[in-house]
Amino acid sequence: GALVCAAAAGSQEHGSGKGRDDHIKHGGGHMNEIGLVAGVAYEAEESDGYGFLGVEYERMFNERFGITAVAEYVPDLDAVVLIAPMIYRPDGPLRLAAGPGVELEPRKAESAEDSAGGRESRFLWRFGLGYSFRLGKGIVATPAFDIDLVRDGSSWETVLVLDVAIGFAF
Repeated sequence: GALVCAAAAGSQEHGSGKGRDDHIKHGGGHMNEIGLVAGVAYEAEESDGYGFLGVEYERMFNERFGITAVAEYVPDLDAVVLIAPMIYRPDGPLRLAAGPGVELEPRKAESAEDSAGGRESRFLWRFGLGYSFRLGKGIVATPAFDIDLVRDGSSWETVLVLDVAIGFAF
């Protein structure tokens, strides 16, 4: 399992809005953001950590609600993680995310003669918390902490995710 976290989109000033200009308020009026993600995922049960890279696209429906499409690649496992969390922004740059996804790993061979092939899929739920910072005109950085609950047979595996998304709001 791995991450989510983009930044912002959709905007209006907060109350009088003065003094909050240093914080991003939904991408500075933009409804969309596309970004690159880098992070580490830690599988608690196995005490293993893995780096990953990814891309994400966020679309805000209004000032508070949106959806994100995330694709991450974990080179050490040759795994792909695809997630579509809903986004809630209770106050400006703070970002809460929750949604379903799937982890695709290479199918493991059962025996020496079995070449396996293809990918094995595991359903997951991602829950996350992030905070967006404006780096420049339209450029946003969003560090985040996520918890992935990955279905593994009849049990759930917990994966802790730390990542940073660098994106462009438009």
